Amino acid sequence: LSGTATELEWPGVSSLRDWHVYRRWEPQNLARAVPSLAPEGVDLLSVSIPFLD
Repeated sequence: LSGTATELEWPGVSSLRDWHVYRRWEPQNLARAVPSLAPEGVDLLSVSIPFLD
């Protein structure tokens, strides 16, 4: 949901083994991904997702 990490978000990520193999995924709109979630839940999820990786 959060998209493919970039060098800005994760310095050194492009030097990881096999990094070039993966295509770039754009971040997804969380409100559309979880339409039943209230706006407060979407906000909480959006700040929590970076800690899941």
